[in-house]
Amino acid sequence: MKMAIARKGRRLSPEHRDHLRISLIGHPVSASTRAKISHALHGHGLAPESRAKLSASLKERWCKDRERLSKSQSRVLSPEALARRSASVSAALMGHQVSEETRAKMSASKKGRPNPKISAATKGKPRPWVAESNRRRKGKPGKRASLETRAKLSASHKNNPAAARATARALSLHPNRLERRVLAAMIDAFPDDGWQFNPGVTVHGKIPDFIRSDGVRLAVDVHGDYWHRNDTPEMCQARQELFRSAGWDLVIIWEHEFNERPTLLKRRVMRALKTVNK
Repeated sequence: MKMAIARKGRRLSPEHRDHLRISLIGHPVSASTRAKISHALHGHGLAPESRAKLSASLKERWCKDRERLSKSQSRVLSPEALARRSASVSAALMGHQVSEETRAKMSASKKGRPNPKISAATKGKPRPWVAESNRRRKGKPGKRASLETRAKLSASHKNNPAAARATARALSLHPNRLERRVLAAMIDAFPDDGWQFNPGVTVHGKIPDFIRSDGVRLAVDVHGDYWHRNDTPEMCQARQELFRSAGWDLVIIWEHEFNERPTLLKRRVMRALKTVNK
């Protein structure tokens, strides 16, 4: 005690400081001593030299920890170890609220990157929340053009045949499942008639789904129950009249008709062929 009182306020030499530091390396410090040191240093500003030394030591320790973590992650873990790690991470994050800013950053970082786990889990399984036609066609899935927009597109196709042909070619490259089924049925029923997807033929700005490759002016349209749910019988009749004014015969078959009565398409095509051949 007398020595401590006598040395109070006296600065130690650098050699003495290094000797004390080396001697205390690995020496356990009790909780009470830690509390005393913390209380004594509370509010005590560090000198720039001390700050630099502390920053260098922490940086060195961080680099070593990062290198050790990188080596541990490079090891191939067994499925059991991966399951344990996943369970521990899930337990640690359970109940943790993520801010909207963090959610936005995570979404932006993963945007456009396929998730192999989701792809493997949903491969070969039905996805009722995604319409079949949306997954087959390009553009804006799930969005249906209004009647006004459809009228504008029809008018632009009528005034610009090249654009109409380009649209027809694009649609023929991405037929949906219903269109492929209808074409397969027509080929089975009429194997020698040369039925095909429309390669780019337009009739007064309208684009039929199927035509014949032998030059016979007969076309077939298949109307999906969802995409054409707003089409009235008068609209279908007006479309057929428009084709007829250009020297074409148009057969229209609805999705529910094709599913419920598969032979109905064949009968309608045969009836139209009698008119065309006259």
